[in-house]
Amino acid sequence: MTVTRLEDLPNELWLELFVYFTWSELNSTWFQWKLNNRIQMLAEVARNRVALSLSSMSFTTYGQCLHYFEHEHPMIAYRITSLLLNESAVSNEIINRWLENDTSFLPRIRQCTVYIDLVNRSVRTNVILLIRRHASILRRIVFYFDRVDRYYSILKMVIEQGISLHTMQFIIIRDNRYYEWGSSLAEYATYSHQIFTSPNTVRLRLSLQHISDLALLMQCDTLPRIEHLHITMENGIYTSHKLHNEYEDTSCLTLCPNDFNINRASLTHLRTLQLRQVAITNVIVLIQHVKSMSQVESLILMNCNVKDKNELIVFKSCITNFMICLRCLHFVLYLSAEIKLENIDLYWFNLGHHTVAYEINELMVLYTVPYLLNSQRQVYNHTFGRQSTINNNITHIQWTIDRDPLSINTTLTHFQHVNSLVLFFDIKEMNINLDSWHVLLPFLRHLKLNFDSNPIKSDKSYDRSVTPNHYRCFILEQFRQCASVLEYLTLYWSDIRLLLKHSSSPWPFVRQLNILMESCTNIPSASLIKRLPTNKAFPQLQYLSFGGRRFSLTPPKPLATRILLCFDALVSSSSKFIMLHMNRCCGTHRSVPFTSRDILLTLLTERVRSRSDHYSSSKIVIDSNEEIIIWL
Repeated sequence: MTVTRLEDLPNELWLELFVYFTWSELNSTWFQWKLNNRIQMLAEVARNRVALSLSSMSFTTYGQCLHYFEHEHPMIAYRITSLLLNESAVSNEIINRWLENDTSFLPRIRQCTVYIDLVNRSVRTNVILLIRRHASILRRIVFYFDRVDRYYSILKMVIEQGISLHTMQFIIIRDNRYYEWGSSLAEYATYSHQIFTSPNTVRLRLSLQHISDLALLMQCDTLPRIEHLHITMENGIYTSHKLHNEYEDTSCLTLCPNDFNINRASLTHLRTLQLRQVAITNVIVLIQHVKSMSQVESLILMNCNVKDKNELIVFKSCITNFMICLRCLHFVLYLSAEIKLENIDLYWFNLGHHTVAYEINELMVLYTVPYLLNSQRQVYNHTFGRQSTINNNITHIQWTIDRDPLSINTTLTHFQHVNSLVLFFDIKEMNINLDSWHVLLPFLRHLKLNFDSNPIKSDKSYDRSVTPNHYRCFILEQFRQCASVLEYLTLYWSDIRLLLKHSSSPWPFVRQLNILMESCTNIPSASLIKRLPTNKAFPQLQYLSFGGRRFSLTPPKPLATRILLCFDALVSSSSKFIMLHMNRCCGTHRSVPFTSRDILLTLLTERVRSRSDHYSSSKIVIDSNEEIIIWL
């Protein structure tokens, strides 16, 4: 039998293999392994061909950032096709240089991804301007939002600039049930003398709060080329995680035929439609009065309210009679628990799937298998985690636990491919089974743990969560062990203190630690901060931020003293540390007097740069929202 060794493969196969590696992956694998001269030469050829990505985390020190832009970037700019902005200081540097150099800076840019709440106001404004300038070469933009007010302002800017790309996604990461928008997008466009249209867009993901905007999107002249449409209604009809007894009345949010111009209500190219938090009443109206719904091949309905069994029957009838091209149907529907379903109600049109119904919190949940967990923002406890038929393709999820702790392990089994997890843990009593946790999370890079609040019970009458310390230590230790590539960790300062007090085991890969402060908590003492970037805590720590509460810039001298004590403690403990960030992602604020900002900036700059020659080129920034960044 002939045996073919890996190193004997022909050049063509090696080059084909290297296509699946990014520039940085090639550097960290094949170039480091140095198997033989031929493979090394082929990897060099592939590295000179591969498309590159520019990111806020592409650099470490400010000096390296300057060196890259002055000496390396001009040589490789034509190969950069993707830009990611998810950090304030570096993103600002990238955007400013892009503005200065315009078309020569990123001549082949195809995709731009921005985490709006992690960049400053200047970046938010200028990136829209740059997208408009480069609309002819850009193909895809993705915006992630944590705050709905910023979502609305960015969307208005996109309308004003008339931006329409092949793929546009505006993704709100978490539920914002209590924020009221102003006018509808249609009213805004009319008021600002704009035409609300996106003539070049093929894929679109939007959140809306006015049902009239959904009707507007269904007009042929609004999205004439749309093929894939994903809409979320941010209007509070989402009831799966609300622990209220009453079933919510959505009559004020109902579409009617008069909302459509019947002659124009058609998206002739539409093939995939996903609707989230849209009442089935409105879905029925869309199916009956939008002609192009008959051409849809895939329909996904997530967290949609059904008023009664009769409405469910009408919905099934519409699917059968109108959607003649439908090949794929997935849904999660909410009904009153008083509704009694028969076996025939669970049979859905022989589309290669079946449905499951169960009760939770006096609510009937009806969903298709496999359950599309990747289409959810939140998971409540372990109700879906106990189901064996879940689609595991998830990148980000928010998970709230306040009961049934014994099935944590079962739920985490479905999170093995999750890249980002936000966990709210609100358990006051549980029997810890140390042998029940056998899960690995090999792709988890971003983790935020909150033991002190419960978004499911966020009304004013809810008592603050008090998860006992020994439960907190247990959960923290399990994540330390099972998340083998975790790089970004967000914790409250009280839980950081628990780690420092009760654990001496390191989190070996955490590079960025975001500390959330309570409203009355001051900057921690230097003696505690000094223990963070050590072998008993976070030995790879490069970036430390403080958020949750805002530190006023007034008076500037005491604040400068506390920040510098913190800075000295960090750099004296680790040579790897490069960035300290205060007031991260806090609400808009202006300290009075306004001269406080300039005084604080001067004090910090003089002290940091005079500490040693190594820090003489450091950059200190206090942006328009008073976020303070020391970048070594």
